[in-house]
This record gives sequence, structure tokens and C-alpha cells, in this order.
Amino acid sequence: LVSLKVRGEEVDGFDRDKFEYTIGGALPAQNEIDGTAMKASGRPTVSVSRNVAEGIATVTVTNSGGADLDGKKTHTYTLRFDKPVNSRLSEISINGTPLADFDTDIFTYRLTSVDVPAEGAVTAVSSNPDARITIAYDSSKYAVTITVTADGADEDGKNIHTYTLNFKKPDVPAPSTGKTVEYTGTLNIYMMGDDITGGGQEAKVNIKENGDGTCTFSLPNFSLDLGDGPAPLGDIVVENVTMTPDGNGGYTYTGEVKGLELAEGSIVADVTLNGTTDAQGNAKMKILVLWEGIEINVEFNGVKTSETGNTEPLPSEEWTDFDGTLSIEMAGSYIAENQKATVYITEPVNGKCIFKLPDFSIDLDGTELALGDIVVKDVEVEEIDGETKYTGFVPAMEFLDGEIIADINLNGTVDAAGNARMTIQVLWKASEDESIPINVEFNGKRNETAWLT
Repeated sequence: LVSLKVRGEEVDGFDRDKFEYTIGGALPAQNEIDGTAMKASGRPTVSVSRNVAEGIATVTVTNSGGADLDGKKTHTYTLRFDKPVNSRLSEISINGTPLADFDTDIFTYRLTSVDVPAEGAVTAVSSNPDARITIAYDSSKYAVTITVTADGADEDGKNIHTYTLNFKKPDVPAPSTGKTVEYTGTLNIYMMGDDITGGGQEAKVNIKENGDGTCTFSLPNFSLDLGDGPAPLGDIVVENVTMTPDGNGGYTYTGEVKGLELAEGSIVADVTLNGTTDAQGNAKMKILVLWEGIEINVEFNGVKTSETGNTEPLPSEEWTDFDGTLSIEMAGSYIAENQKATVYITEPVNGKCIFKLPDFSIDLDGTELALGDIVVKDVEVEEIDGETKYTGFVPAMEFLDGEIIADINLNGTVDAAGNARMTIQVLWKASEDESIPINVEFNGKRNETAWLT
């Protein structure tokens, strides 16, 4: 070898004719040891192997095309590090029963039991008899943590490892009703192609969410003026309207009702509803009223003026974390690739969750802008063919105390194996006339959690 590096640094005192080195410290990962062979005919190859239990790494260089000056085709360099000191568990038991599917390298477990066991019910064993084990019970968080401490570094360089048992919280009953949003605007009513309102009349509509992907739409105090003054017909109410997220913070609405009685039953009509709302609070609704073959086309355009009731999912502290990497693309080129990151997703409540990417930052020509956390609430959660799909939107999120304003679009999936793919578009509003898209891609995996059922 002409060079031998550990964690990017040349081995102290390296000499190509010296084959034994005592370095100390934790044994590096295999890809953290790098040897460079001398240029020679036959294309010499370099391989690295490790003996984790002994804390030894060997770097072997082989030239099958010919022998070195000493007549050998192979030379082996031995690097000695500290032997690892085990600070991991070999077993966890609850009320004397070993934890199913326990793995010494998995540190978080989600259990289906509701109640946290009484103190003393959880026991743990380490294969290192000198390791110190402490067990803490937290009934408020429905969790038990087990901490293992040793007097030397384990193979990962740590002397402390913590195992967490998360017990399922009691189910929170869904609220009987969701939020109700009122929109105020203009109503146009068309019969035989003519707008009989003469340019529109003031109106309000209400959308009351049911918490199950449907809502109730109401247009109160609907009236018609056929030349003799307004004739009050009553409320147009369409129940079980399907709400479909558009991926940008808005919804599309479709629904119908057959045989709706108006004017105290003297008019019976079929009603079809189609419409949209957006994240900025704008609503556009088309209501077709079909009465004895006569079409009455009603169009509403308005803006959100009030919101009452349950406005977001009930809070959940059941966060699941995903470790992975970020790639950040801006202006057609990547300003970051394979940047380590962790994202967090709460357990869904009423079909919605919260997504968080903490400590988000971008590098602009060598200047790092620490923007802070990207938090998306009211993320729609949908199970499709074994995958969990996430869709969310935040308008005008503020970063750097309001110096940067951006819309956030979230789309992503997590499969049954815990693999996560998330796309976060940050649409930075640089000025009134210019928006700069920053496309953030996260690829990761659910973090060392055993999901026990």
C-alpha cells in the first residue's frame, strides 16, 4: 500500500513495509477504512475485513499479475482497535414472558397492550454481566425505557443504549361532528340560459365536515324571483357529500340528493352538487336543481368567512421517526444530495396526521440558511394496497421570522416494510411576481421499531 486511511485520516506512522498497527478506539465501519495500492502491472486489488469481536481490521492487497520484491503476491496490514464492550440487551420480559420478536439491535417496540405494566413487571438481561441496567416507567406517556450502560464503547462507538417500549394509548373517540366552514359570496341562478338574479345576489353556504371524508353542504334560505318578487323555497341541503383532497390544501366536492322537498313540499326536485375549495379560502360551487324536467343552474362563488368546531385532528404524541437522506433541487440543479435527515409522522387521528421535518436548511452559494422546522398539519392519510399515502399543504409558511414566505406541498408514501418516500415542494415567494420552487426529496426507513401486534 502507498496509503492507509481510517475515517479519512492517514494512519499515524504508516509505512508500506509495516504491517501491524495499534490504533485504539472503536472499530470503524468497513467503508471507513481505505487502502490505496501501488501502481503496478496486473491491477492489484485491495479488500477490507473486520473481526468485530476482537476489534481487528485487516487490509489485504493482492496482485495476481506478479510478485513483489519479497516474492509475495499478497500482503496483509492488521489494524488493532479496542475490543467492543457490550452495552446491549439480550432479552426483555414483561410479567415473566419474553418479549416476542426481540432483537438486540432494535431499540423501539410498539405493543398492543393498553396499560403500562406495574413497576417491576419489566425485566431485562445483558450478555455483559458488568453492564448496568436501569428501567424507568412513565404511565403518562404509556412507555417504559430501559437504559444499558457499559464502561467501554460498543462496536458502534457508544457505551449507552436505550430501549423503549411504547404501549398503545387508549383510543380517543372521534368527535361527533367536525368543523363547519361558512363561505360568503355571490349566487347566480340560471334558467333557460338567463341569469334571473340580474347579476348575482348575496348568499352564504356552509360545509360541515363529518370526519370520515364526507360532509354536509347547505345553502340556506334559497329563493327564486320569477318576476313577482322572491319566492322563498327553503334550505338546499346535500348530505354525505364526498370530499376529495386536491393535494394543494383544497378539496373537490361531489354529492346528490333525490326528491328534495322545497317550499314546504310543494316542489320536489333532484339536486346535484359539484364544487371546489382551495387553501386560500375560495369556494366555487355548482348546484343543479332538476324540477319536473326544468333545469335550475345555481352557481356560488365566495370566500371563507368563519370556521367553527374541530379544526384539526386531535393531538397525538405517538410520533414515528424515519431516518434517511434528503436531496434538494433548486433552479434545475441539486444543492444537496444524500444529506442525512430524520422526519417524524404522528399516528393518524380521524384520517389525519402531522408531518415534521426538523431543522431544515439550504446552502446558497456557500451561505447556509437555517430555515427551521417544516411542520404540516392536517395531512390526509389514506391506505391503498398496503401502502400509506400522505397528502398535505400549508399556505404561506413563515421562515426566518417572516423574511421568507413559502407554500408547502407534501406528497409521500410509506410501504408495509417501513420504507418512506416523501416529496416536499417549498414554493418560496421571493416577490409578488416571482416564486422559486425548492424540491426536497426524502428517502428513508422507519427507525428500528418493532411493530408488535
